[in-house]
Amino acid sequence: MSFRSRMMAAALVISVTTAATAQQGWSRYSNPRFGYAIDVPAGFSKDRAPANSDGLKFLDTHGATLRAWGSNNVEHLDPTSGLKQVLDAKGAAVTYKAKGKNWFVVSWRDKGKIHYEKDFLGEGAVNAFRFTYPATGGRPYTSMVTRLEQSFKPGDLTQAH
Repeated sequence: MSFRSRMMAAALVISVTTAATAQQGWSRYSNPRFGYAIDVPAGFSKDRAPANSDGLKFLDTHGATLRAWGSNNVEHLDPTSGLKQVLDAKGAAVTYKAKGKNWFVVSWRDKGKIHYEKDFLGEGAVNAFRFTYPATGGRPYTSMVTRLEQSFKPGDLTQAH
């Protein structure tokens, strides 16, 4: 495949992805400070932005929340130590955990809610999101987790922001 053909294919994928996001009512949140981005489900409203511009929280009317944030990696966490820190802090019933070269995922149940968190960790920064939703709910939250997971793109993790 020629360079031009690859570029045209990439442009088509981007425009189809953008169209699909808009058609389903989802929006895209990009954080200007940390550079990460994530799709936000239709029907979720923005909460007040924090003064330090590290992220945003989005809420729906059924009790679900999506929080995306960035922080400087002042504790020099890697996926192993970051996952351990989250597991130690939760003390709840962990239902899933996984880690990769620069990320970890953990899911747990607590007080009638399911929590799904993914963190990307680098030398300078951490970018993460947490999706919390009712364990019994009328919306297809599990499919939303898949979309959030696929859409979350970390920013530059090599330096502090």
